Amino acid sequence: MRLPAIKVYRAFRAFDHMPDGDCERYVRRVRANAGAAHAVGPLVAAFVIALAWFIGWPFAATVLPLSRYIPLPDSAEMQFILLVATGALAVGVGSLIIRDGLMYEALRRELARTDCRKCGQSLLGVPISRIGVDPDPAKSFIKCPECGRKFCLLDIGLAPHDLVPLEQRHLPKDLATIRRRVGA
Repeated sequence: MRLPAIKVYRAFRAFDHMPDGDCERYVRRVRANAGAAHAVGPLVAAFVIALAWFIGWPFAATVLPLSRYIPLPDSAEMQFILLVATGALAVGVGSLIIRDGLMYEALRRELARTDCRKCGQSLLGVPISRIGVDPDPAKSFIKCPECGRKFCLLDIGLAPHDLVPLEQRHLPKDLATIRRRVGA
């Protein structure tokens, strides 16, 4: 597993060839579909970290001899300022770590949806076979290139656009012009 510094989508090889704008659109779509736990998780983590920090440190300072190991200021005002400053830093960094972890998990789940149910091979970009010309998912099938198992898209909960490689999912900007030329 790769650990990205800022952009969580760079942890996945499927996004390596894509520009940042396309990756960020995909992340926004995943975030919109992730549910309430993804939105509330960092807030709950910030609350828990703040509670633990602002109760734990004063308790530890009174019970344990922390001044032997940590250089603490002598005045109570400076100790309070230090507690608030380090608490804000701990809450901010902790909630960002939780947010990125939840986004990583949501992206991993979204990409895992397109894996073969038998062998785990990615089905992105594999040609889709159809019965007839109707683009109905119930009449669309895909064959795993690794194990050879054939799946009905409706049975595995995918639509044809889910199996298009990520770099080909966006529509061209001049789609309306192209459609008018083809239809005329």
